[in-house]
Amino acid sequence: MTPGGDYYSGMECADRTRREAVRDERIEKTIEKYSSDNLTIAIANGSVKLLGRVKDQDVARHVIKETEEIPGVREVTFNLELNNSAL
Repeated sequence: MTPGGDYYSGMECADRTRREAVRDERIEKTIEKYSSDNLTIAIANGSVKLLGRVKDQDVARHVIKETEEIPGVREVTFNLELNNSAL
């Protein structure tokens, strides 16, 4: 993870040793609670991409961690603008 300026971006790999194969549709249903006008979520073959704006770095970390915990997620790529740029 690389905090930089008003953005928080990077990529994390989920622990694949404890993941089973899950269809993207199931991942999408689980993660849709985070989707909003300010946050876009794209899913392809277990890879999740988070783009948009969140309140601060703590919220960004929470959303990333929760996403990694979803069964079937292999990696999470994120580029999140922080409303509160204080790191």
